[in-house]
Amino acid sequence: MLLLVDIGNTYIKVKYEIVKTIESDLNLKVTDLISILGEYKFLGVTEVSGVIISSVVPKLTELFIKYSKEVLEIEPIIVNNQTSRYELTFHEEIGADIISTINAVVGENIIIMLGTATVISYVNDGIVHGAIIAPGVNTSVSSLVNNTALLNDFILEVPKEILGKNSTECMQSGAFFGHAAMIDGLIDRISATDNAKIIAMGGFATKIIPLCNHDIEIDNELLFKGLEKIYYHNVG
Repeated sequence: MLLLVDIGNTYIKVKYEIVKTIESDLNLKVTDLISILGEYKFLGVTEVSGVIISSVVPKLTELFIKYSKEVLEIEPIIVNNQTSRYELTFHEEIGADIISTINAVVGENIIIMLGTATVISYVNDGIVHGAIIAPGVNTSVSSLVNNTALLNDFILEVPKEILGKNSTECMQSGAFFGHAAMIDGLIDRISATDNAKIIAMGGFATKIIPLCNHDIEIDNELLFKGLEKIYYHNVG
């Protein structure tokens, strides 16, 4: 069985039958991972046949490579342009998370990732046409609160109405309805056909996607599906 690792800016998700979520911490050590992932021993972690890592945090990439080699004694596959099953013309800086989700699909797809950043990618029959990166909901809200004197932090909840009656409701509306409108608008500007499947994933997907006008499927397993396909593409 595969050990799938998704290292993001805010959280690390490790999947081996179940998903274990860890806060992204640059001070993590291999001994920490042994302790944190100890529960996998009860799932037969010694039976891991392969490891694949998608990471947007280089320092943590090295940590998990070390964990894989020294603890599991497995040479991991690292997601990048070279290991992708699709030929990518992207610059090397493109995130492994984007590459992973792109590799999860076939046919014509628009993929929306709602995390620290909001990323919208367009892929058609293995040809990746590109992506859009915008600040994520939490990132946008944090920037707004930190750069204004009179606006205070607030709970990220979808307001009942689009027009707020106080500062909190107004900011909630901007955060959620504004983000949904941005997603709808960007989808409209992408040169996709009516047959394109639209898939969303991420922590805010269940709150934002219902506010969108487009028919969008939510699949929070999408990145892990992509990791599996990339792994078997490389090992045969």
